Amino acid sequence: MNKKIDDNIVNMASSLRPTKFSDMIGQPYASGVGKQIGKGIISGQGYFLVGPKGCGKTTLARIIAKSVNCRDRNEETGDPCGECLSCQSYESGSHRSIIEINAAAYRGINDIKEKISGMSQIIPEGYKVYIIDEAHLLTTEAFSALLKPLEDHNDDVMFILTTTNPEKVLETVRSRLPLVPIRPLNHDDLHKIIEKTIHSGIESGVEDWKNVTEEDIEQAISSSSGSGRQAITNISGIVYHGVHSNVSSTEVDKIVDLFIEGSIPGVLSSCEKALSEKETDPVTLITMIIDKLFEKISSGVKVSETSYQIAQLSEIFVLFRSCSL
Repeated sequence: MNKKIDDNIVNMASSLRPTKFSDMIGQPYASGVGKQIGKGIISGQGYFLVGPKGCGKTTLARIIAKSVNCRDRNEETGDPCGECLSCQSYESGSHRSIIEINAAAYRGINDIKEKISGMSQIIPEGYKVYIIDEAHLLTTEAFSALLKPLEDHNDDVMFILTTTNPEKVLETVRSRLPLVPIRPLNHDDLHKIIEKTIHSGIESGVEDWKNVTEEDIEQAISSSSGSGRQAITNISGIVYHGVHSNVSSTEVDKIVDLFIEGSIPGVLSSCEKALSEKETDPVTLITMIIDKLFEKISSGVKVSETSYQIAQLSEIFVLFRSCSL
């Protein structure tokens, strides 16, 4: 039983990674790409996938690579069938025409030249796809090595670049690939992902997944910064390691009410109490307050101008804090 639990801790995020366009939650541009590929409209040179960490860039790159090589993809969604020889060989890691390059490890000009050295070899069908993950980490010389293949690409060769920092990718490379935005996931999307995680956990036979509460889910969402992967990691931590929030939703509601009333001293006093007495993580607490505050603002509750400005500044703080982690 312990071995099974260990396996679930390690593999939960990976085992729930979508394998089809239609499985991706909260990414309309990904669905759009799938529909076009289903119609046979494929960007020959490739795609440039841009967005924050843990939201599906690498997942989408892999689905595109599978789909363009699938012999029986869905004509409406572009979903790869998962059953043909191409799909099966990619799932087993033996597909010779789909090459993944981690730019964090292979970032120099010689690395890139070696990885794409077989680009001119003719393949019987489909595309030879090069997925370059974390592309912004490539050196300037490595980017230069990609320019000619991108300009004079073979009809059966495709490059898919993913990055969290598009401004660090050479402009001449960016301009040759259509950009596909991958956006942070909203509350409802993250809730769906966590519900799917809980269902999978229960199906795996781990009883602790049945004890997840709505407060646990809200805690996992509030400290995920819009990342599906982080939300899964958070809820797994709660289940397997008991990393529950020490602040209840009722306490957060009270702090938010003080915010709405414009009682900044009351807010600071309540937050200080939560941080000192209950050892709450400050970023998690701030995020919970912001989420609840903007939820009330969206429902029409009037908030003092000062409180609204502070909430906006806090939201920026959380964003920058999450980006630096």
